[in-house]
Amino acid sequence: FPVTIESDGVAVANGIFAVLEIDNREQRLDVTETSIGGGIAEISWSTLEIQYAERSPIVIPPGSVRKGEILVLTGPSGIGKSTFFSNLLGFQNLTSGEIRVTDGVGTSRPLSDIPVGKWRERCSWVPQSPTFPPGTIKEMFHSLKPLLSEADAWRILRTSGIRRGELPSGLDSQLTDFTSGISLGQVRRLATARALIKGGDLFLFDEPTASTDELSETAPVS
Repeated sequence: FPVTIESDGVAVANGIFAVLEIDNREQRLDVTETSIGGGIAEISWSTLEIQYAERSPIVIPPGSVRKGEILVLTGPSGIGKSTFFSNLLGFQNLTSGEIRVTDGVGTSRPLSDIPVGKWRERCSWVPQSPTFPPGTIKEMFHSLKPLLSEADAWRILRTSGIRRGELPSGLDSQLTDFTSGISLGQVRRLATARALIKGGDLFLFDEPTASTDELSETAPVS
């Protein structure tokens, strides 16, 4: 299920499920005592508080999101939307409150009890300022899903708002060349494609349509 941050309240993740029909068996984890049996069924949280030394604490109201649902977080800058993502991904500790994960077999446990590496394998995240490894777009995609076909790669790129004309060398375009001198909006669209190819149970999009034109903004929704 996608969770997306939009400062203007636009829900951009509705069209992602069609992309996820691509065989995702390579991304599944074996069920062990420390993994999440049957995938993530629900994430819920109490009132969360994060204290800072030089500013007022961030307080996030209670809520939940279930498998198949889309949750859009809206609000002014600095209210704590990205901070919430940081807590979901284990980059930051809560001062008070609790995030709980219920898996597909009905077991509920605190997120803090799940090994962070196992948890992140089930998450795909598009940050506000994405970075990429050296190499080509094709190499990056195949490192995430070795059996991904060229047709599926282009389909996901189109869904993410990347036009063929933006990639003079196609999938063999060097990431350093592509991300040098282009807009942040284009970088975010490529990061969206990477997240869709990685797959997972939870998709986190931090203002994915910021710095994009109207056509690119609507592409993930269409």
